[in-house]
Amino acid sequence: MPGTPRLTTDDLAALHALAAGGGGVDKASKYWLSVYQLIDETPAGWRVTARGRDFLQRLATQKHGDVVPVTDARFLMLRSSPVELHR
Repeated sequence: MPGTPRLTTDDLAALHALAAGGGGVDKASKYWLSVYQLIDETPAGWRVTARGRDFLQRLATQKHGDVVPVTDARFLMLRSSPVELHR
């Protein structure tokens, strides 16, 4: 598993939404958040893991998180194949 999660703004918003008890997270965000073990699927639905809570807590104490804009080449390159797997 990669060390530091590189999330898009949509992924980060999805993680915050799940942490607040919300839902409606798209498949691509679920995929990446679960790859980084920030969320996990349970019988009751998707939940933020301890690692995910730690990640959110670290972001709250830092000036900048490692958020990748959707126009970043890393986003475009990384998103092309995993999203295709889930269609």
